[in-house]
Amino acid sequence: MSDKQAARDPYFDNAKLILIFLVIFGHLIQPFVATHGVLEDVYYFIYTFHMPAFVLISGYFSKHYARKGYYRELVKKLLFPYICFQIIYSLFNVLINLDSRVHLSLFNPKWSLWFLLSMFFWQLLLLVFGNIQPVLGLFLAFSFGMLAGYADGIDSFLSLSRTIVFFPFFLLGFYATPAQFQRVRQRRMIFYGLAIFLLLGNIIRRLEQANKYWFFGSQPYDHFLENPEVGGVVRLLVYTMSLCAIFAFFTFVPRKRYVFTKWGQNTLYTYLLHGFVVKGLRSKDVASLPFNSWTFLIVILLSVVLTAGLSSVNWAKLFRTCWQTVRKVTRKSG
Repeated sequence: MSDKQAARDPYFDNAKLILIFLVIFGHLIQPFVATHGVLEDVYYFIYTFHMPAFVLISGYFSKHYARKGYYRELVKKLLFPYICFQIIYSLFNVLINLDSRVHLSLFNPKWSLWFLLSMFFWQLLLLVFGNIQPVLGLFLAFSFGMLAGYADGIDSFLSLSRTIVFFPFFLLGFYATPAQFQRVRQRRMIFYGLAIFLLLGNIIRRLEQANKYWFFGSQPYDHFLENPEVGGVVRLLVYTMSLCAIFAFFTFVPRKRYVFTKWGQNTLYTYLLHGFVVKGLRSKDVASLPFNSWTFLIVILLSVVLTAGLSSVNWAKLFRTCWQTVRKVTRKSG
């Protein structure tokens, strides 16, 4: 083990690995959600915290935003992959017959690529929010998140809606201290986490009016609410559920280093690449297949295989090598 690996906190790598598994699992079960009530509850339960927790962790590790060259590196790490994968996904959609022709737009993120664009904007926002008091910063962030839904022009364009809606979680992670995470990691907190998850699961089960747009944060209120004027209250409810679920999730994250912990270092590659498998399966109309206990087991196993395979060290090295080659070729051609 290298000194750099030894210095990493396995807690956060374990957390990211679990979260990327849930991302893949959630995407795989999505085609079956509409016709299976229990699966729908599981789906919404996952969506209360898996992306908000990912965003919070990203904010926690963005404390060096003022470092020289930081934003130049972000362009290479976030914007360049975003542009490349926008092109690749546009071509892939035609290849699997999801689109009849290439629809290429750099301003409307393809599927999960919104995260790269939003991440870049969140980092830029730190230039302002990084210099104000946490209480005021969080108040403004949550307020903007609730108000954004009333503006029709704030939607998936440039991932503006998700950028504003999920920014409070990013900022919460940015403001969080190691001491605060240490308190969450105490063993006794697991009991509180379990109680919260049980309560949340019961709420989700009884909340028949819920739909995915409550948790996606990608559309204005009039897109998914019959009475959009109450959208701010709905979003406040969702924020409350997500914050409680995030806390509960972090109480369950393993603290020690395991053989699989190192895979948590490579979740960005997994996030970018798993979509080719998921979208490929969706193009085959998997929703028409019967969903039973065996199908559920297959989905879990496939989620594990994709998580382990795409997050493996060897795959990460291959991806980095290919990526560096693309960047060199692009730089020379420019």
